[in-house]
This record gives sequence, C-alpha cells and structure tokens, in this order.
Amino acid sequence: MQKEQIEEGTPVPPAELLNKADWHNLAATAVRENEAVGSPSSIIFADISWFKRINDRLGHGRGDAVIEDIRDLFGRVDATLRSRPGDLIGFGSTNPEPPHSSAGHIGGDEFVIFARTDAPGAQLISDRVRDAFGTFLHEPRNQDLHQLGIGLAVGTATHRPGMPVSELLSLADQDMYADKRRQLPDLSPRQRVSLWVAHVLLERSGFNVELFNSYPRPPARG
Repeated sequence: MQKEQIEEGTPVPPAELLNKADWHNLAATAVRENEAVGSPSSIIFADISWFKRINDRLGHGRGDAVIEDIRDLFGRVDATLRSRPGDLIGFGSTNPEPPHSSAGHIGGDEFVIFARTDAPGAQLISDRVRDAFGTFLHEPRNQDLHQLGIGLAVGTATHRPGMPVSELLSLADQDMYADKRRQLPDLSPRQRVSLWVAHVLLERSGFNVELFNSYPRPPARG
C-alpha cells in the first residue's frame, strides 16, 4: 500500500462499524480467502487510553458521546481507505463482493480495522488513525479531553500462514498495550514504589495489571 493511497481526498460518508461477532466472522473469512490467493491480512487495534477518566470526571453522557465520535472517526478512516481500489477489502479475490465494513467496534473503547495489506501498510493505516484522533482531540470542543490526558493506543499485527484470526487479534492487542505503555510518563523511584504497591493490590483483586508490566520493580530493601 502506497502512502498516497491513504491520503485525505474527497470526504466520504463514514462506514457503519460492525459489532464484535460480525467483525470476527468477516475477519476469519477474509484471512482464509486472502491466504488462499496469497494476499496479506493485517489488523489495526485501537483503545482509548484513560477512558475511565472521562466517565469519572465528565460524566457517562460525555463518555458515550466520545465513543460515538470515535466510531464516526473509524468509520470515516475505513470508508476513505475502502474508496481506494484494493486498499481495504475484507475478502480475497475469490469473492468479488466487498464487505459491508472492515472496521469494527468490538466492545467498550476498543476498535479494530481489518486490512488486506502487509505490515508496512498496516503501520501507515495506524498512523492515519493516530493523525485523525490527534485532530479530533485538538478540536475546541474537546479541550476537556485534552486536559484529562486522553489518548489513543494503536497496535498492528500481520497474518502468518496457518494463524487463526483469534491469534492475529491477540498479537495486535499486545502491540496496542505496548503502545499504551510507551505513552506512560517516566516515574521517579518513589513513584515506582507507589505504583507497584497499587500493582500488588490490584493483582490480588484479580484486576488486569498488564499496563504496569513495562516498569521495573523497585529494588528490594536489604
């Protein structure tokens, strides 16, 4: 995929995003058909960083509005890309029918795009998503989100022969978490100790603590 293929052109209406089950079925079929004809398959996975802050500090109504805005953002990115022949199609060449949509809202603040493209192409799409989110975040109406430090973590993964779509999605999810960790600030030794106290307490409660794993544990006292 060439960069000029995904540059902004004539605005197109946003595509309708698929739900989790429909998107997973589309992606599973697409992976099989693309593999059969030697075409690549990639997933771009995104998650809104610190989304809980929106609900906690601005209210659930604001949180719901942000989700709808991000749905629209992904729908527009998807529709723009699919308007370029061959850029984003959910089925291989054995099926002439394009998918209803290659983008999905798979739950909460998580969004995905399935692309018939290789790893460099997936990276270009993820850059496009980040740019679109950056533009959204700096709109005057969204200064409250900017002040809360809301961000977007994006990961990508490209299919390997024999890989089920569930594994491909898991790899993209892991890459997204790595991007989320890179967005965290550097911490002082005291802050790291406080962070890991919280880590232990959350871990004992069964909370998902993957976000903490990029930081070194504080040294043990002698």
